[in-house]
This record gives sequence, C-alpha cells and structure tokens, in this order.
Amino acid sequence: MTTVNQAKPAHLPLGGSTGSAFDDDASSESLGSSIPEFITLTVVLPDGTEKTTEVNSGKPMIDLAVQLTAANHLSPTNHTLALYHPENGRPIEYKASQMIGSFHVDTVYVVNKKAAKGKAKLQAKPSNTTPPFEVTNRLAVNLPKNQKMVLRIKTQSTLADIFKMVCTERNLDPYKHELRHPTQPNLALNMANSLASYRINEITVVSVSG
Repeated sequence: MTTVNQAKPAHLPLGGSTGSAFDDDASSESLGSSIPEFITLTVVLPDGTEKTTEVNSGKPMIDLAVQLTAANHLSPTNHTLALYHPENGRPIEYKASQMIGSFHVDTVYVVNKKAAKGKAKLQAKPSNTTPPFEVTNRLAVNLPKNQKMVLRIKTQSTLADIFKMVCTERNLDPYKHELRHPTQPNLALNMANSLASYRINEITVVSVSG
C-alpha cells in the first residue's frame, strides 16, 4: 500500500446533498454484473494525505463515510465525503443510501463539513468554469522484469507524456522501450493519443532492444 502526499484541493464542495446527478437506479439493490464486488479507492484526507483502501462496491455512502473517518481518527459528525467526475472534475451530488460502486470513481475526499459549507458559499458567485482542482486518474504501469508502479496522471496527458514520466522515474532508456496495450501485448500504443482514447487505466512498458 502506497501513501502519497498531494496538494490539498483548493475548493471542495460539500458532498451528500439531497439532490443527485444520477438516476435513482444508482441506489438500487443490484449494482449489476459489470461492477466488481470490491473496488480500490484512493482516499484523500483533509490535510491532503492520500491512502489506498479496498471497499465493498455495495457499501452505502453513509456507511463508507463512517468507516473512513473512523479509520483515520476523524469525527464522523464533523466530516463528509466529496466525489468528483473523473472526466471533468465536477462535484457529484449523492444520497446517503447510494452505493459507492454506482459512481465509477476511484478517489473519494474526506472533507470538513464546516469548511466545505463555507467554500460552497464562496463558489455560489459565478467566477470561472475551471474544475475545483486538477483532475487526475490512477494509472497502473507494468514494467520489465515483472515490476509494477502506480502513477496519478492528468486526464489530458498524452501517452508520450506518460512514457517520458515513467522513463524518468525508473531510469529507462526511451529508445530501448515502448508502450504496449496491457491485454494486447503485440499492440504498440500511439504516443500522440491520450490514455482515454484507448479506454484503459493500465499500460505495459516493454524492452525493444536487440
């Protein structure tokens, strides 16, 4: 389990509002066969610290809030959870009974209720359309010699940007390695494309040296 420190988001609106950006079907008894029973979440605490945890995808948001606050020695009455759309960074409104797996997110924010309310009021005045923080996605990287690493990347990053980052961090020669599709090892990825264009959250780095 890797703990990563990340800058605290500038604005975090209060989660758990009575409105919902999803249909009521999101809180139905069944999540559907496409959602795994357990999901891995990155939990961002009020001080910006990130932790990784595995939870049941059918757990209601109210129960998840209690679990995460208790596990991190925070008061469940003074904190709530905030969710954001992975693509555009907009806050997701949810009901306490809705299941975490229905939102298809990999990151949740534990925020102070009073601070979140104050920031929500400040954001009520129209300013700009930029997201409250820079949206990042979790990327698993399969390295040579059966090694692995995990990165958090910007949604607009190209595969060339990601490849450069991996080579720099792992001291790999970019002229002797290339990116391949995780389930199609013979498919070299187009470096000009974004990760989203392949609809994957995992890549493989292979050696191409003779």
